[in-house]
Amino acid sequence: MCHCDQDKKALLKIFDKILVNEQKPQIVVSTFLKDQHKVKKALVTTTLMDLIKVENVPVFNFLVDYCHIESIVVVDSQDEAKGMIMMKDNVPRNIKRVITITWHGNLLRLTIREIIEAEEFILVKALL
Repeated sequence: MCHCDQDKKALLKIFDKILVNEQKPQIVVSTFLKDQHKVKKALVTTTLMDLIKVENVPVFNFLVDYCHIESIVVVDSQDEAKGMIMMKDNVPRNIKRVITITWHGNLLRLTIREIIEAEEFILVKALL
């Protein structure tokens, strides 16, 4: 993340030297604000924003602006996720995604259910 285009160009030059035949990471240019965004969290028990400790204001603002961490709900089970979003009347306000994190032996499985609002109904798309 860079504050201006000039910083982005300088960072790209560094990447060109270090990552010769590799894909370069995406660079986001955003004005660094001194104040943290005031966000309206989804009306649920746990959001991703609750689980991530971010002390750097520009990083927090980036996570809100680009990742919507205040609207990603974390629940314990697929049944809870389905129950929360399958019926339009049950969907809490300000939710964009519901994720569940489960362990299968030594493997971590992340399941994301994305809410896509249509005019009269809600579509749920399971990712991963």
